[in-house]
Amino acid sequence: RADGYYDARVDSEIEAIDDRIAVTLTIEPGPLYTFGEIRVSGLDETGNLREVFNVNVQDSVDADDVTLAETTLKAKLANDGYPFAKVTAPDVVVDHDTRTASMEVHVETGGKRNFGQILTRGDKLPFDAKHIGRIARFKTGEPYNQADIDDLKRALIATGLLSSVDVSPVETGDPQTANISVTMTPAPVRTIAADAGYGTGEGFRVSASWTHRTLL
Repeated sequence: RADGYYDARVDSEIEAIDDRIAVTLTIEPGPLYTFGEIRVSGLDETGNLREVFNVNVQDSVDADDVTLAETTLKAKLANDGYPFAKVTAPDVVVDHDTRTASMEVHVETGGKRNFGQILTRGDKLPFDAKHIGRIARFKTGEPYNQADIDDLKRALIATGLLSSVDVSPVETGDPQTANISVTMTPAPVRTIAADAGYGTGEGFRVSASWTHRTLL
Protein backbone atom coordinates (compact mmCIF):
# COMPACT_ATOMS: atom_id res chain seq x y z
CA ARG A 1 0.00 0.00 0.00
CA ALA A 2 2.81 2.42 0.75
CA ASP A 3 3.66 2.34 -2.97
CA GLY A 4 0.10 3.02 -4.09
CA TYR A 5 -1.25 -0.52 -4.57
CA TYR A 6 -4.35 -0.62 -2.38
CA ASP A 7 -5.90 -3.72 -3.97
CA ALA A 8 -2.86 -5.96 -3.74
CA ARG A 9 -3.49 -9.65 -3.14
CA VAL A 10 -1.07 -12.13 -1.59
CA ASP A 11 -1.71 -15.88 -1.81
CA SER A 12 0.40 -18.45 0.00
CA GLU A 13 0.89 -22.13 -0.75
CA ILE A 14 2.52 -24.54 1.68
CA GLU A 15 3.99 -27.79 0.39
CA ALA A 16 5.84 -30.57 2.20
CA ILE A 17 8.93 -31.73 0.32
CA ASP A 18 10.72 -34.63 2.00
CA ASP A 19 11.57 -33.32 5.47
CA ARG A 20 11.19 -29.67 4.50
CA ILE A 21 8.30 -27.29 4.12
CA ALA A 22 8.24 -24.95 1.13
CA VAL A 23 6.17 -21.79 1.22
CA THR A 24 5.32 -20.07 -2.06
CA LEU A 25 3.94 -16.54 -2.07
CA THR A 26 2.11 -15.24 -5.13
CA ILE A 27 1.63 -11.49 -5.21
CA GLU A 28 -0.79 -9.68 -7.46
CA PRO A 29 -0.24 -5.93 -6.97
CA GLY A 30 -3.45 -4.92 -8.69
CA PRO A 31 -3.99 -1.46 -10.17
CA LEU A 32 -1.90 1.53 -9.13
CA TYR A 33 -3.93 4.17 -7.30
CA THR A 34 -3.35 7.82 -8.21
CA PHE A 35 -4.29 11.16 -6.71
CA GLY A 36 -7.49 12.62 -8.09
CA GLU A 37 -7.52 15.74 -5.91
CA ILE A 38 -4.90 17.56 -3.83
CA ARG A 39 -5.58 20.61 -1.68
CA VAL A 40 -2.76 22.52 0.01
CA SER A 41 -4.24 25.48 1.89
CA GLY A 42 -2.67 28.36 3.81
CA LEU A 43 0.06 29.29 1.33
CA ASP A 44 -1.57 32.33 -0.28
CA GLU A 45 0.99 34.74 1.21
CA THR A 46 4.04 32.66 0.28
CA GLY A 47 4.08 33.11 -3.49
CA ASN A 48 4.98 29.93 -5.36
CA LEU A 49 5.75 27.67 -2.38
CA ARG A 50 2.90 25.36 -3.40
CA GLU A 51 5.24 24.08 -6.12
CA VAL A 52 7.63 22.88 -3.41
CA PHE A 53 5.04 20.32 -2.29
CA ASN A 54 5.89 18.15 -5.26
CA VAL A 55 2.95 15.75 -5.30
CA ASN A 56 0.33 16.42 -7.94
CA VAL A 57 -2.89 15.07 -9.42
CA GLN A 58 -2.32 11.80 -11.34
CA ASP A 59 0.80 11.00 -9.31
CA SER A 60 0.79 7.60 -7.61
CA VAL A 61 -0.39 7.46 -4.00
CA ASP A 62 3.14 6.83 -2.74
CA ALA A 63 3.67 7.34 1.01
CA ASP A 64 7.39 8.09 0.63
CA ASP A 65 6.72 10.79 -1.97
CA VAL A 66 4.15 12.43 0.31
CA THR A 67 6.51 12.36 3.31
CA LEU A 68 9.35 13.84 1.24
CA ALA A 69 7.07 16.61 -0.07
CA GLU A 70 5.96 17.46 3.47
CA THR A 71 9.54 17.58 4.78
CA THR A 72 10.73 19.67 1.83
CA LEU A 73 7.91 22.18 2.30
CA LYS A 74 8.69 22.59 6.02
CA ALA A 75 12.37 23.21 5.27
CA LYS A 76 11.60 25.68 2.49
CA LEU A 77 9.23 27.66 4.71
CA ALA A 78 11.88 27.91 7.44
CA ASN A 79 14.53 29.05 4.96
CA ASP A 80 12.18 31.60 3.39
CA GLY A 81 11.44 33.52 6.57
CA TYR A 82 8.72 31.49 8.32
CA PRO A 83 10.31 30.13 11.53
CA PHE A 84 6.99 29.27 13.18
CA ALA A 85 5.31 27.57 10.21
CA LYS A 86 3.31 24.41 10.90
CA VAL A 87 2.34 21.84 8.28
CA THR A 88 -0.43 19.44 9.23
CA ALA A 89 0.01 15.75 8.55
CA PRO A 90 -1.44 14.96 5.10
CA ASP A 91 -5.01 13.66 5.28
CA VAL A 92 -5.37 11.03 2.54
CA VAL A 93 -8.74 9.47 1.68
CA VAL A 94 -8.79 6.49 -0.70
CA ASP A 95 -11.74 5.78 -3.00
CA HIS A 96 -11.68 2.12 -3.99
CA ASP A 97 -14.44 2.56 -6.56
CA THR A 98 -12.46 5.03 -8.66
CA ARG A 99 -9.03 3.77 -7.55
CA THR A 100 -8.00 7.30 -6.71
CA ALA A 101 -7.23 9.25 -3.55
CA SER A 102 -7.73 12.79 -2.33
CA MET A 103 -5.26 14.56 -0.06
CA GLU A 104 -5.56 17.68 2.06
CA VAL A 105 -2.67 19.52 3.71
CA HIS A 106 -3.04 22.73 5.71
CA VAL A 107 -0.24 25.18 6.44
CA GLU A 108 -0.12 27.80 9.18
CA THR A 109 2.77 30.04 8.19
CA GLY A 110 3.01 31.93 11.49
CA GLY A 111 3.93 35.06 9.54
CA LYS A 112 7.10 36.08 7.78
CA ARG A 113 9.79 37.27 10.20
CA ASN A 114 13.07 39.13 10.35
CA PHE A 115 15.88 38.36 12.77
CA GLY A 116 15.47 40.12 16.11
CA GLN A 117 17.76 40.14 19.13
CA ILE A 118 20.00 37.31 20.29
CA LEU A 119 19.10 36.09 23.79
CA THR A 120 21.40 33.87 25.84
CA ARG A 121 20.37 31.26 28.41
CA GLY A 122 22.47 29.18 30.79
CA ASP A 123 24.95 29.54 33.65
CA LYS A 124 28.60 30.68 33.47
CA LEU A 125 28.37 31.20 29.73
CA PRO A 126 31.56 31.53 27.66
CA PHE A 127 29.78 33.85 25.19
CA ASP A 128 27.47 36.80 25.68
CA ALA A 129 24.89 37.96 23.14
CA LYS A 130 27.25 40.54 21.66
CA HIS A 131 29.97 37.95 21.04
CA ILE A 132 27.49 35.52 19.48
CA GLY A 133 26.29 38.33 17.23
CA ARG A 134 29.83 38.64 15.85
CA ILE A 135 29.98 34.90 15.20
CA ALA A 136 26.58 34.81 13.46
CA ARG A 137 26.34 35.40 9.73
CA PHE A 138 23.04 37.26 10.06
CA LYS A 139 22.20 40.69 11.37
CA THR A 140 19.17 42.07 13.19
CA GLY A 141 16.54 43.12 10.67
CA GLU A 142 17.56 40.66 7.96
CA PRO A 143 15.00 38.08 6.74
CA TYR A 144 14.91 34.93 8.89
CA ASN A 145 16.65 31.92 7.39
CA GLN A 146 16.94 28.57 9.16
CA ALA A 147 20.20 27.83 7.34
CA ASP A 148 21.80 30.77 9.19
CA ILE A 149 20.57 29.35 12.52
CA ASP A 150 22.04 25.93 11.75
CA ASP A 151 25.31 27.58 10.71
CA LEU A 152 25.52 29.49 14.01
CA LYS A 153 24.94 26.32 16.01
CA ARG A 154 27.75 24.53 14.16
CA ALA A 155 30.08 27.48 14.71
CA LEU A 156 29.42 27.55 18.45
CA ILE A 157 29.97 23.80 18.79
CA ALA A 158 33.21 24.08 16.81
CA THR A 159 34.71 26.38 19.47
CA GLY A 160 35.02 23.40 21.83
CA LEU A 161 33.82 25.58 24.69
CA LEU A 162 30.33 24.10 24.88
CA SER A 163 29.11 20.62 25.73
CA SER A 164 25.65 21.39 24.33
CA VAL A 165 23.94 24.24 22.53
CA ASP A 166 20.43 24.91 21.26
CA VAL A 167 19.63 27.78 18.89
CA SER A 168 15.93 28.43 18.32
CA PRO A 169 13.60 31.23 17.20
CA VAL A 170 11.24 32.63 19.85
CA GLU A 171 8.25 34.95 19.66
CA THR A 172 8.75 38.61 20.53
CA GLY A 173 5.27 40.12 20.48
CA ASP A 174 6.21 41.80 17.20
CA PRO A 175 4.53 39.92 14.32
CA GLN A 176 7.42 40.76 12.01
CA THR A 177 10.33 39.71 14.23
CA ALA A 178 11.72 36.52 15.78
CA ASN A 179 14.33 36.71 18.51
CA ILE A 180 16.99 34.01 18.62
CA SER A 181 17.38 32.09 21.86
CA VAL A 182 20.80 30.51 22.42
CA THR A 183 20.87 28.01 25.29
CA MET A 184 24.39 26.85 26.17
CA THR A 185 26.03 24.41 28.56
CA PRO A 186 29.76 25.09 29.02
CA ALA A 187 32.19 22.23 28.46
CA PRO A 188 34.44 21.16 31.37
CA VAL A 189 37.32 23.62 31.65
CA ARG A 190 39.99 20.91 31.65
CA THR A 191 39.97 17.59 29.84
CA ILE A 192 42.66 14.90 30.05
CA ALA A 193 42.72 12.25 27.31
CA ALA A 194 45.04 9.23 27.39
CA ASP A 195 45.82 6.52 24.85
CA ALA A 196 47.75 3.28 25.29
CA GLY A 197 48.49 0.55 22.78
CA TYR A 198 51.07 -1.62 21.04
CA GLY A 199 52.47 -0.92 17.59
CA THR A 200 54.67 -3.25 15.53
CA GLY A 201 58.18 -1.83 15.53
CA GLU A 202 57.25 0.59 18.31
CA GLY A 203 56.56 -1.62 21.29
CA PHE A 204 54.20 -0.31 23.92
CA ARG A 205 53.20 3.32 23.62
CA VAL A 206 51.42 5.70 25.94
CA SER A 207 50.32 9.19 25.01
CA ALA A 208 48.29 11.84 26.75
CA SER A 209 46.84 15.20 25.86
CA TRP A 210 45.70 18.08 28.01
CA THR A 211 43.08 20.54 26.83
CA HIS A 212 42.44 23.75 28.74
CA ARG A 213 39.40 25.53 27.38
CA THR A 214 39.29 29.24 27.87
CA LEU A 215 37.87 32.19 26.03
CA LEU A 216 40.45 34.72 24.86
